[in-house]
Amino acid sequence: MDEIKEIPSDFHIPIGGHSGYGAGKVIFDKIPNAKRVWVVTPFIDKQAGKLLAEVKEKGTDVKIITAWHEENIPALKHFLRKVSLKTSRRAVPRLVLKSIGLLLIFASIYGFFFIEEILITGIIFGIGIGLAPGNSDRDIYEFDFEAIRLYQLTDDINIKYVLIDNVLYTGNNKLAHEFIDRRFDNIQATINRNEIANFEMNFTNNFRNLYDFSKRLPVIETLLTS
Repeated sequence: MDEIKEIPSDFHIPIGGHSGYGAGKVIFDKIPNAKRVWVVTPFIDKQAGKLLAEVKEKGTDVKIITAWHEENIPALKHFLRKVSLKTSRRAVPRLVLKSIGLLLIFASIYGFFFIEEILITGIIFGIGIGLAPGNSDRDIYEFDFEAIRLYQLTDDINIKYVLIDNVLYTGNNKLAHEFIDRRFDNIQATINRNEIANFEMNFTNNFRNLYDFSKRLPVIETLLTS
């Protein structure tokens, strides 16, 4: 980064020689040591999602805008589960269940003087409710949408943007790390301050505007059951 500080603000740098199979490695080689990684991509694979989750856990400023599409489910599942907040709660308090069970048993004993079946049925239900598995803790997930936004896939976006620190990379429409040596890409990069400032502004606006849409999607149900 010290070298590019001396380059004029209107200077544009294409990364020559990074067109072809394996060209995308120039992006993934820089992600592990980056302080900021902002991504806009129609498609993202599981390995890319895993890497972004790992660097986010280490403190990197990671933000992703990608499509709500079945092809992205493996990456979204890994990323969101990795950065999600895990908590637990009681489905039904143990004391409430036990109280209901005891009341049914006592009521059944009293009712035995009138109908014998009440005793048998009441005791069975009372014991069953008192020992019901619903009183155990269960895990729930609350996804951190502060790190990711989802949009409806359209044909308008057919390119990926990856801002790593102060260098903006563009390439084909998928951020994919798996089998990268066999993937063709045409990576370009710029340190033009005006271009980067424009990208940052658009990214921030879209990231904010997509929050409500992202929250309305069946993300939790889809990712935890798929």
